[in-house]
Amino acid sequence: MGLLGPFALWGQASHAVDPSLFVLSDSITQPKPKLSVQFYADLYWGTAFRPGQSQLPYLVSHQRTGGPQVNLVAADIQFKAHRWRSRFVPAWGTYMQANYAAEPKGLAQHLVEASVGFRPLKQKNIWIEAGLLSSPITNENAFSLDQLLLTRSFAPEFSPYFLTGAKLVVPFGKKWTGSLYVVNGWQTIRQQNKNWGLVGQVEFKPTDQDVWNANVYTANEEKTGQAFLRQRFLFDLYWTHQGKGKWQFSSNLYWGQQALLEPIVGQPQRFQWWQANVQARYRLHSQWWLAGRTEYFSDPHARIVPVNSPGNAFQQWSQTLGLQTLVAKKLLWRVEYRYAWGPTKVYEDQEGKASSQQHWLLVGLACRF
Repeated sequence: MGLLGPFALWGQASHAVDPSLFVLSDSITQPKPKLSVQFYADLYWGTAFRPGQSQLPYLVSHQRTGGPQVNLVAADIQFKAHRWRSRFVPAWGTYMQANYAAEPKGLAQHLVEASVGFRPLKQKNIWIEAGLLSSPITNENAFSLDQLLLTRSFAPEFSPYFLTGAKLVVPFGKKWTGSLYVVNGWQTIRQQNKNWGLVGQVEFKPTDQDVWNANVYTANEEKTGQAFLRQRFLFDLYWTHQGKGKWQFSSNLYWGQQALLEPIVGQPQRFQWWQANVQARYRLHSQWWLAGRTEYFSDPHARIVPVNSPGNAFQQWSQTLGLQTLVAKKLLWRVEYRYAWGPTKVYEDQEGKASSQQHWLLVGLACRF
């Protein structure tokens, strides 16, 4: 779910062929086998202006407070050949601790991605990949250096950052690419039930500066300890614009539905949630940017967001404003203020009382080399 920015993206691929022909892309190059290694570091300090508070609520990215923290340090190890490719990304930090807490202890809690891909047709740019895969859902991913802002919106925090399974990638031209995933569920490494889910992705690149991406997720989420869960559906649409001038934009909209088995009548009830966000970054100077985001997230029955106060809905507005600068060639410094509010009291104030609003201040350093 990465964003295009002035910094290199990981794992982004382009495909070739005229979409009007609706023919599969031919391979025209046969690169020599290549092994590459990149390192990534994302450090931060954050506060919610409440003494004794150790973490920010409802977040897995940049969510610790009270001192300097490591959000994510990772090694990106990739092998690419004519018909084979693989990617292995071990990682550590507070993001991994928060987002992988439900996974088995050991290596599984320290993997952003571990996949292998094969091109079955020598002259066609079709790929089959399997393993732990990056999720295509939303316009954001775990690597803040790839995003317009330091912090993540609520959208990726309550949708899969990763998926486990296999995918088929087929280009239908220079501007269109389709992908089909078979996955074991909603962001989980271990198999928790006998059901498999599907994810469909369509990517459209009308220009070299714009990307449109539509995704659909559907799976039966019934599992041990949550036998009441049934079919979950999510439709996700986002747009990114990497302007060659001073402006960059991104926007994301998704709508989901969760079916729950009603124990009395034995019939499923369906609960819906949705969100929308708009992000922008403006270049003030050659190495200075001003970035902002506005968003709204609605989970009126708190079926996706585990609210701190039971019985309350999670219906939140959030505004974010940040300043960014390159302090060195590959070192980005950012400071960001975020304010969230809504009709229900899902936060706590400085005295520990229930509150309908929350303030955050974060400072971060990120680099890739």
